Amino acid sequence: MNYMRPIFKPGDEAPVPPMMVQHVAISSLLELINHSQSLALVIQDKNQRYKSSEANPLSGQLQMVTLPPIYPSVLKTVELRTDFYQRVAQVLWAQLDTERREHHISCVELFYRLHCLAPSASICEDIICIALLSRDKVVRLEALHRFSVLWHLTREVQTNRSTSLNRSFDRSLFVVLDSLNSQDGSVSAAGQSWLVRALSLSDVVRILEPVLLLLLDPKTQRTAIQSVKHSLSVGNFNALSCRDRSGTKSSGDGTSVPEVSLLNQFIVVDREAMWLDLERDPEHHETPSSSPVMSVSDSEETEGEDEEPDVMEEEDSVHTESADASGAQNSTENSSSGSAPCLQVGAVNDGPGEVGVANGLLRVDSDRTQASDSLSSDEDDGQLEALAKSRLIKQQREKQEAIDSLFRHVLLYRQPYEFSRVLYAFSVVETLIRSGSTPFVEALSSTALDCSSTAHLNLIQNLLQRHRQAQEGSGFYGPLQNSTPPEPKSTNPDQQPTSPLSSPSNNSFSSPTMYLLELLTSLCLRFLRSHFPSYATINARQLQGNREVQVKSVEVMTALVTQLVTVAQQTQAGETGGTGSLEAIRNLLWGCKVQQYVLLTLSGSMYTCQRAEAPDHNTVHEEEQGDDGGEMSEESLVHFGKDGSWAEHPLQIALLKLLKVLIVLEHSVSPLPSKAHGDNNHILQTRGDTPSSALAREWQTAMMFQQSIKAVRYVANQPITAQGMFVSAAARALCPQYGFAMHPAWVALLCEVLPFLGRSLAIIVAPIIAQICRNLDELVKQHEHDGIKGTHSSNLKKENIAPDYPLTILEGLTTITHYCLLEHKKILKQKVLGFLMPLTKQYGPQVMASVAAVWTSRRNRKRHLKNKILPVASDSQMTIVDLVKSLNTLHADTILQLIKEVVKKPHQIKGDQQRPTLVDIPVLQFCYAYVHSLPAQGLQENIVPLLCLLKESVQLNLSPPGHFLLLG
Repeated sequence: MNYMRPIFKPGDEAPVPPMMVQHVAISSLLELINHSQSLALVIQDKNQRYKSSEANPLSGQLQMVTLPPIYPSVLKTVELRTDFYQRVAQVLWAQLDTERREHHISCVELFYRLHCLAPSASICEDIICIALLSRDKVVRLEALHRFSVLWHLTREVQTNRSTSLNRSFDRSLFVVLDSLNSQDGSVSAAGQSWLVRALSLSDVVRILEPVLLLLLDPKTQRTAIQSVKHSLSVGNFNALSCRDRSGTKSSGDGTSVPEVSLLNQFIVVDREAMWLDLERDPEHHETPSSSPVMSVSDSEETEGEDEEPDVMEEEDSVHTESADASGAQNSTENSSSGSAPCLQVGAVNDGPGEVGVANGLLRVDSDRTQASDSLSSDEDDGQLEALAKSRLIKQQREKQEAIDSLFRHVLLYRQPYEFSRVLYAFSVVETLIRSGSTPFVEALSSTALDCSSTAHLNLIQNLLQRHRQAQEGSGFYGPLQNSTPPEPKSTNPDQQPTSPLSSPSNNSFSSPTMYLLELLTSLCLRFLRSHFPSYATINARQLQGNREVQVKSVEVMTALVTQLVTVAQQTQAGETGGTGSLEAIRNLLWGCKVQQYVLLTLSGSMYTCQRAEAPDHNTVHEEEQGDDGGEMSEESLVHFGKDGSWAEHPLQIALLKLLKVLIVLEHSVSPLPSKAHGDNNHILQTRGDTPSSALAREWQTAMMFQQSIKAVRYVANQPITAQGMFVSAAARALCPQYGFAMHPAWVALLCEVLPFLGRSLAIIVAPIIAQICRNLDELVKQHEHDGIKGTHSSNLKKENIAPDYPLTILEGLTTITHYCLLEHKKILKQKVLGFLMPLTKQYGPQVMASVAAVWTSRRNRKRHLKNKILPVASDSQMTIVDLVKSLNTLHADTILQLIKEVVKKPHQIKGDQQRPTLVDIPVLQFCYAYVHSLPAQGLQENIVPLLCLLKESVQLNLSPPGHFLLLG
């Protein structure tokens, strides 16, 4: 350690550290260590090859052996018996203060070389993290400054493709990002300053790289449910294995054994080990002894034990079950009509959303009646029973098909994963979105995952490709398959052009251009869609952890979309440049299928809630399935767990919050002419069939809205408020069979999105108001008949209703009804203005005379006001004033000019007694109220036309009130 001792100069009172000499000594020693380690690896490789071969290939030849300058045993002793690496790291870290700026470059270079050569990545990072987590605020702030220096000076080293060093300061980065949430304002401000500077220097990829590696962990590999179902249909029962391919020791709940602290738990990003693990032979990852496997026969046998033996019980339960399935009905008989059950709310007494299956039952009854008429009385009654049974089986299959359509987007995990790591990664992203706000989102939308300039990103690209392979049903480990070329653009006019990361289900991950915004959104959607398979042995902690991951992914998307709303609104207001941001957001929404997956997940979660209350309700018996009864349904492949409906409520609440900001974002990125109607006219432009005339465009937009609002599946390129799935879910959400706990959240959502419903306002609000009234009526009856056995309010007794539930629902009902009344008046005003504005251009005096006539009919009827010379305008008359002021074709000077013309040549109108009277006095009364409503500046600007009106009107032979009105 002599090279680290300070050197004394003659005459100095204190030792002065010779930085240059010290750095040269450290550099020389690190070079020796690096050379020794390299030679030791070469010798070890030669020895292994000699042992594996039968004879020495160099036997009998002269060999030159280069010995390492430091023997491996000596290096091992230094690692285990000394604190050499820790001492050097402390010396270099201490030199990153503000007093020795001129030595920062060489100091950082040596520190990073030491970090890569140290036997463990935690040696150097422990020095940094201890300082960053110090309780002394001065030490902590100084550590944040030193980390900032280290971060910025290692930018070129870490982004250099030629380097072979794979270590980074991931754990230190996580600690700095956690400081953004510090309660100490100075600490969080220092972290915020570093983040803003890093984003301005295009470091968003460096910041997100360890986070993406956590989210792309090989353990999170999953397969599309359709691929699993296909494998089972062809007899490939190996698809039923859910294996843990990791060799690490796991605890009983499926997560890794916890380390000493949360900090040590996230030191796992070992890139070199991950590369070796990915390229290894897939067979080496199999661990049959620890792999929970359930065969098809076991699965079917388990399901068969839970089935109800009586067919008629399922027939009686059809009405309540079909509410979930109606939102995604997929039968061939209903697809031709395209009608949505939600539009026929109230047709069935059991509640909204049940008409689809109810119609099926009516059809069965009709077929049964026709069959009974066609059969003669002497035929065997068994034929009639067989026909009725076959019809019932067909109807149940259609219902099961509708249920399965809610889970066709699901991805199934192949093995348990460490959900705590994923939760931490999502929390880091959420912190970045909240702290970085608009600059962070703009950096995400403008930064591509470019592997050609950054070597570290090759691992991310490799993991993305492997996840895509696994999702399509192929293997995850081993050599990568050849990348398939991108699919040609669809010729379907309804197909929106997709973004580079259009959908996690296609080849988007292999796209050469991949923007971080689309990548993060797609990863969130993948975790939202992912479930454990029903054939896997998964404990309750793993199921709960996966639910927490789903909720966290939705919260991250909510924070992201909230920032996108701000960006879109700033673009619309002209605060940011161009419409490119709006187009990028549109491509993100409809390219990544955000709304579609959110609505499908919400509908599936609502069905799961009802299924939890009656788990045996929707089972179709094997003997009733016919020849193809062996095929497993999508519903049977999903592991729902044994928790009650309450387990789905956190996810549904998070999804409703996401839906709210998505609806606002759709409205913000839609073209201005369409916002008044809540439609997306840009869809017509995308399809290339935009009509020429405005009337034709309005007609086609209305037709597209009707088709979308009636559709039972998700309709591409239509806003959420025009989707039949959303309307159906909103109509069914307040039904008692889905539980009362979610009613406040749904009512809050509907109250917040009322201004954005547009054409869907009446369709959504009408059944909701009716259902709220029914629920309140049930509460009243429950209160009146409390304790009486056999009351019909059994649904209320099954659930503990919050004490403030009636107040919350009444407040929501008040908000909805008030908005609908105000919206009706607003729409009526817009219609009147739309009618009057074209008339004012050619028939201005006639319009003003009509205003005077209406003014007379709206005067105040109270007796004590008749004797007033200058009568006070009534509320109705002030509404007329506001209406005239809203005519953008009539300015104040034009209105005064028209009043003058009417006064000079007044028209005759019929008064209350049907006697003709002139409109000169009423129009002057209107003028009096209109002038008094103008602001002082507006009155000053129009003083000339006002004086002209007074000058010419005084000369006329007006009735006595006329001159007083002019003076007023």
